[in-house]
Amino acid sequence: MSKNKFEIHGDRVMLTHPDWDFIASATVRDDYIDELMSVTWTKNGEYLYNAKLGSYLHIYIMRKWYGEEAYQKLKNEGYVVDHMDNDGHNCCIDNLCFLIAAENKAKGMTVDKLSKVKI
Repeated sequence: MSKNKFEIHGDRVMLTHPDWDFIASATVRDDYIDELMSVTWTKNGEYLYNAKLGSYLHIYIMRKWYGEEAYQKLKNEGYVVDHMDNDGHNCCIDNLCFLIAAENKAKGMTVDKLSKVKI
């Protein structure tokens, strides 16, 4: 039994946990919603992880949407899964993309840092 609480809103699931001070979200579909909600997602750094599935939530979502073969091909070519809004808890498909690892690091040192600056 999962220690997470899940709430479905349309095609999104909101995930909470008694130990978290945030709400995470992910896009869901019928072909994987039961699996996603049957496990406990834990905080691992700034991302959510499940040991049983052996995956971070954002990577799990991309594997489900693009397929394992496409994911592995892109990973082998040096791509990583990027959170476009730099929120590691927003694992909705419209916030995730494949980005060359070097570009992801550059984004983290420039755009992502600038987006946190308060004016």
